[in-house]
Amino acid sequence: MVPHSECLEYKFTCPLPNGLHARPANLLEQVVSEFRSTISLLNLSNNKVANTRSVLSMVGADIKEGDECIIKVSGEDKETAYKELVRFIKNELSGCDDALPETAVVGDLYIPPVLAAADVSFYTGMPVVAGFGRGKVVHVEALKLPANIAGSTVDDPDTEIALLKDAVTRLQAEISVKLKSPAVSAMEKEILGAQYSIAADEELVKFACDRISGSAVNAGTALLNAFEHFSAILRDACSELIRERIVDLQDVCSQLLKMLYGSCGSDKIVLDGPSVCVAENLTPSQFISMDKTHLKALATVNGSSTSHVVILARSYGIPTLVGVKDACVGLSSGQEVFVDANYGLLVYEINEKVERFFALEDRMQSCHEEHLSAYVDKTASSADGFTLKVVANIALAAEVEAAMARGAEGVGLFRTEMLFMDRSDVPSEEEHFAEYKAAAEAADGKPVTIRTFDIGGDKEVACLDLVSEENPFLGYRGVRIYQEYETVFKSQVRAILRASAFGKLKIMIPMVTCVDEVIYVKGVLDSVMEELSAESVTFDADIELGVNIEVPSAAFIIPQLAEYVSFVSLGTNDLTQYFLAVDRGNKQVSSLYQNRHPGFLWLVNNIVEQAHSCSLKVSMCGEMAGQLENLPLLLATGIDELSVAAPAILPIKAAVGEYETSLCRDMLDKALKAKTVKHVNDILSEFSTQNSEKPVIQVSLVDLDADCINKPEVIKYVCNVLFCDRRAANAIDLEKDFWRREAVYSTGLGHGIAVPHCKTSFIKCNSICVLRLKQPVEWESLDGEPVDMIFGMTIKDVEQAGNAHMRIFSKLARNIMHEEFRDTIRNLGSEQAIVEYLFEKLELA
Repeated sequence: MVPHSECLEYKFTCPLPNGLHARPANLLEQVVSEFRSTISLLNLSNNKVANTRSVLSMVGADIKEGDECIIKVSGEDKETAYKELVRFIKNELSGCDDALPETAVVGDLYIPPVLAAADVSFYTGMPVVAGFGRGKVVHVEALKLPANIAGSTVDDPDTEIALLKDAVTRLQAEISVKLKSPAVSAMEKEILGAQYSIAADEELVKFACDRISGSAVNAGTALLNAFEHFSAILRDACSELIRERIVDLQDVCSQLLKMLYGSCGSDKIVLDGPSVCVAENLTPSQFISMDKTHLKALATVNGSSTSHVVILARSYGIPTLVGVKDACVGLSSGQEVFVDANYGLLVYEINEKVERFFALEDRMQSCHEEHLSAYVDKTASSADGFTLKVVANIALAAEVEAAMARGAEGVGLFRTEMLFMDRSDVPSEEEHFAEYKAAAEAADGKPVTIRTFDIGGDKEVACLDLVSEENPFLGYRGVRIYQEYETVFKSQVRAILRASAFGKLKIMIPMVTCVDEVIYVKGVLDSVMEELSAESVTFDADIELGVNIEVPSAAFIIPQLAEYVSFVSLGTNDLTQYFLAVDRGNKQVSSLYQNRHPGFLWLVNNIVEQAHSCSLKVSMCGEMAGQLENLPLLLATGIDELSVAAPAILPIKAAVGEYETSLCRDMLDKALKAKTVKHVNDILSEFSTQNSEKPVIQVSLVDLDADCINKPEVIKYVCNVLFCDRRAANAIDLEKDFWRREAVYSTGLGHGIAVPHCKTSFIKCNSICVLRLKQPVEWESLDGEPVDMIFGMTIKDVEQAGNAHMRIFSKLARNIMHEEFRDTIRNLGSEQAIVEYLFEKLELA
């Protein structure tokens, strides 16, 4: 027998893009907690050793992607522990860290000329959640002790230690309750899980207890000492993501202080009107506690796009700036401020020009929201009358209401795995029932497709105790495990059927490979229906059954499946990687993961054709469904439904109307004959460019009473009009291109007319915007006179554009030289008349 003192070692390279921060460290700590052995982690890049039973210790080791590490195991169950740790590191660690969400970072700071002309002071910061908001400053205080506790000593350290440990136990219990709440989002669950581990962190509690026993300080002071100690360790880390875990530590210590003494400085933040929250650090708990109806923006001194608070702010759409230096000391509570997280500015001096600037911003945002809101209650319909249903992907019933508010026509994918996560016992039938009933009622008669639990592969759960596999994605997962866990499966099916009495529910089976699996599920479904009927329980006897097409073999047996199901849904994430034999999480081959591969497009098109020939409805979920650039390809197939994340619903519904499916079909036919993905992308790009063509000028681009008081306002107004007309994807970058041209020479041609123009990649189609100003503005014109007529001209910066820019500009310039043209354009009484006149004079027809 090997002595316990001998150590087993495993060397590995950290695969995490964001390093070993709190969330993956928390998962590793959970694995370690199952064993009695002593387990340490050594970072060979800096020789820091971490206690694997302490999330803080592991995070403090500053392990970055690519760092060589050694895990050391010694003790009585070291062989079992070593085997499990190696399995976890090989198979699961790389999947513990999602790619960071996209941010709204604009790049180098750009001060809009309109605001520069206002001659006011402002703070700058990094925009991480786009948008802008106005409100009164609400400061959030940092971690502190109640005045009567600070600095006091104790006579009985053991009692104080007991108080601290009791606070830890109560906080963990409180977090556990939140983790089980269906009202808590998936992201909040991840954050709460990391906080749970920090609250009971072995090193944190030990340090605080040692301070109490060694210096006779009270529990609160010891906790602050521990916070300062571990904050210093985290602050020295090379990784910004790890440095930001100071905020999570602060959050936990704040909650522990509340457990010890009641309300403290970091307690719930009360907002009594439109507010801008300003803080050095803002914790997730503080953010969650705030009334989001009053929270108009966030500005923090520290933080970045990866912080938990920013991730939460993004989910709620709260405009956010980070790195706003001096904001805490420079702003007074109750002071009115603007936060513009498009440009990266916090404006704290407000005058008439500032008000006008934000009125322009508000108009643009309102216009964009108004455009999308028009599609909330509409069905997506193409230019030639084809209708596409757009539905939502969800993981919790609590998400249904928000999805419906964003235009969802139902739920196309209810991932039920969340009910099984972070627990040692399987969810009961009543838990399932409550969740599905809530979803059905919130959908208010719209269909909700519930995918039965898809566990295994990259979705392991402790409560089912599945055996580790060499290649879990090709292993025991989805429908393949149902027969072994039939009691669990039947419980879920019973709950779905019972909930079907409260709305329109559908059932979808994951990971189907062959007809036998569907026959098995159909047998369970029929059996449960008989049981419920015998119990006089009401349910929808005609509930639809469908399959998730993720395995290529299922794509080739559609007619056989059609004997048992009424719909199919393409799970493109897995279907792509299985069809192309590419692990999308493997960086060495991930470049081959292409859902626009000609062969994969053929597969998708064939599935839709086969399903429709069998009278089956076809849906699609996964990344491919939510990417707007794929929309013409999918419309071409005639697919019935797209199931996407809620924020993508309205943009897709709005975009469908821009296409004719017959033209899309012609484009897809070309793509199916392409040899490479690049060729497909070129075909799609050329089609999108041709399809996005609108008239160079139309009524929506004409304003005969434009309220602008200077040149910067005019140019911003032109950019906003083009953005609101959905011709420009990015008004800020378009504005920059206008000013680059303006810096070369003035575009004031004389006779009271200016033609600001640019050749730009930020416009979707050649456009002319016409403004007749309420009052003339200075423009540094060739004749020195102010201008009152504006022709804002943009030309696409693409090879096909050729010299179109100069042709249109020259025709316009020649016409401006004629008094008749100038008089006519100033006196025409309607926008339509302006459009018709310019079409004639510029020979645009």
